[in-house]
Amino acid sequence: MVNHKKFRISTGVTHLIFILLSLCCIVPLLIALSISFTEEQVLVTEGYQLIPKSFTLDAYRYVFTGASSVLQAYKVTIFYTAVTTILHLLPKNRVSWTLGMQLRLSNISTFSAMKMMNGFTSKTNHAIF
Repeated sequence: MVNHKKFRISTGVTHLIFILLSLCCIVPLLIALSISFTEEQVLVTEGYQLIPKSFTLDAYRYVFTGASSVLQAYKVTIFYTAVTTILHLLPKNRVSWTLGMQLRLSNISTFSAMKMMNGFTSKTNHAIF
């Protein structure tokens, strides 16, 4: 027996909304990529386009060969990202370890602890436990 789902208008509208939201996120990235491959003079005269009229790698040559200020900016960004990530993870790691040890030493089950902390009240999960 084959189970055929009926196509609902609400499903189609939901899919359309998510497709449009996805395009709103993807198209700017594609335009930025296209700009990076377009000649500078073409950008000045004609503006940016999704498909570049003249293809060049000059922007990437500039970044990776002669631009010490750009490389210095990348170094600072990477360093800042790494340090702030570590500084944010250290206290969270200590708190989660302490909470885990308290739960382990007490008679509270993990599900009960989640329920107390987050107000976790899903009917399907209550049926499982």
